[in-house]
Amino acid sequence: MVAGKMWHMWHGSGAAGRSTYGTIFHFTVLALGLAGVVVLAVRRRCEVLLIAALLLGITVVGGLLLAGTRRNVTLMPLVMALAGVTIATAVQWVGWPIPRPPHPPDHVPRRRIGTR
Repeated sequence: MVAGKMWHMWHGSGAAGRSTYGTIFHFTVLALGLAGVVVLAVRRRCEVLLIAALLLGITVVGGLLLAGTRRNVTLMPLVMALAGVTIATAVQWVGWPIPRPPHPPDHVPRRRIGTR
């Protein structure tokens, strides 16, 4: 029963979230977010432990208390950031260049205060 409540917590909410395209979008973002956790774990990034603990902890607490779909609203920005990790890794793997901001010039002359 608790596992079912936890599963329900990760469903989309509202009319848009429960529509066919909303469900497809929601579970695509969740799958990409889960892949982002895996990418960070493979890269041996220590942040993955805190992120996974946060996701798992809020899911368990939400399942034990009340598994309303609104419980995942606080976690969706984190899940979307993890989805971005997956997409950026896939883009690098394919070989497409990721645009970088331009570097500042090596030497920028500074004006001294009080001088002209």
